[in-house]
Amino acid sequence: MGPMPEGLSSASFERVRIDGRPHVIKRLSYDTDWVMRAVDDVGVPRVVRMFASGFFDQLPACLDTTLVEVAYDPDTGLAELLMRDVTDAFLRDGNPITLDDQEVLLDAMAQLHATTWG
Repeated sequence: MGPMPEGLSSASFERVRIDGRPHVIKRLSYDTDWVMRAVDDVGVPRVVRMFASGFFDQLPACLDTTLVEVAYDPDTGLAELLMRDVTDAFLRDGNPITLDDQEVLLDAMAQLHATTWG
């Protein structure tokens, strides 16, 4: 289905189609993902715990994790995140961030902070 989007994570990605709709599977573990190592995310990955707890359901509507389902194998430490493919909505390296983009990002950050304050 084409190249994966730009990113900083060293996790692996795979494009899949489910019921004709594009999705992405992100595979990560402490051993394979430098971000998890950098933030000392040991044991059950933070994203797995947050998904299972319903935390993402409490986020403001302007934030979309794109998560559909999350799986974790404690024997291998591998987590798999099934996400809707929203590649077309990503900001691109090399493209300037417009004033409109900046306003949307700042507003979303403010809503996130207001929702999770305290």
